[in-house]
Amino acid sequence: MTTIFLLFFVLFLDNASVAQCDYTVKLYDHHHDGWSGNSLMVRVNNVNVADITLANGGGPYNYTIAAQPNDVISLLFKRNGNWYSECRYELYDPNNVLIAERDCSLQNTHNCGGPENVYGILACPSSEYCGVMTIDMFDGYGNGWAAANLDVYVNNSLYISETFQNLSYAWADREDISIAVRSNDLVDVLFNPVVPTSSNYNYIGYVIYDTNGDTIAQQISSGNAGLNNSLGLEPCFRSISNDFLNTSKIIEKSFSIYPSPVQGNLNLATEVEVTYYRITNIQGLVLQQGSYPSHIISVQNIPAGLYYFEAYTASKDPQVLPFVKQ
Repeated sequence: MTTIFLLFFVLFLDNASVAQCDYTVKLYDHHHDGWSGNSLMVRVNNVNVADITLANGGGPYNYTIAAQPNDVISLLFKRNGNWYSECRYELYDPNNVLIAERDCSLQNTHNCGGPENVYGILACPSSEYCGVMTIDMFDGYGNGWAAANLDVYVNNSLYISETFQNLSYAWADREDISIAVRSNDLVDVLFNPVVPTSSNYNYIGYVIYDTNGDTIAQQISSGNAGLNNSLGLEPCFRSISNDFLNTSKIIEKSFSIYPSPVQGNLNLATEVEVTYYRITNIQGLVLQQGSYPSHIISVQNIPAGLYYFEAYTASKDPQVLPFVKQ
């Protein structure tokens, strides 16, 4: 009986370690006197889960986001106090790899209103997800949408109903909806005018970006009627079902990789010379790179998930080849 109990306990701990998906936010202050009333809103799946600040000193103050695989994380800086330009924060993934850093010294602006926001980080992504679709809601007058909503449907099921509230975040002319999407998901975005004749619908709008950051729809109101709907959107930049494993369909015929899914070594078959390669995740973070010594590259140290292999040649643009690591 004791042996069976210990076996189950070991299996429980093993499963718990696999499921671990904690992200860490670190807050700093350049003048070592805290954030002076400013704070950082932590959002998971478009829901506010924490409002954190650095009370005093230079930091770091660490906050753990207990995410689940395929959760979407956003960080929004709130200008509630003074000395915005002194504030800085970083976001680390479960492997303690820096994936986002926001600091006025890193931003191309002469009048910094605080560190910029971070939108749409897909936590511990599985291979079935192609990335994060983003909907930017904005208001030219900065006074919100007068309770009107965007209703977002994924595969004919309501995913979220959201309004622009002008919540005094830094860069608050916009508010984002970030959605993890799978290959072949269909998205409908419907404008829901709670007050159909409100004059506050002047100069409101939204822009929708696919998982590659390209615009796939946009609507702007110039009167009181509100916004048009955007229907039948396919937000995945690259499909990862059916055609996904047949990578030669999305690149030149002179390139192919195998196997996919892969466990140990990735093989590249090419008719031209590759001089350099990079492996990135779906957020664009480079996990592995270097000169190309052979047609076999080990990916054993990369965690399971969806990645892109970028092959560089002397005379052509890089070829991007998706693969799944098991």
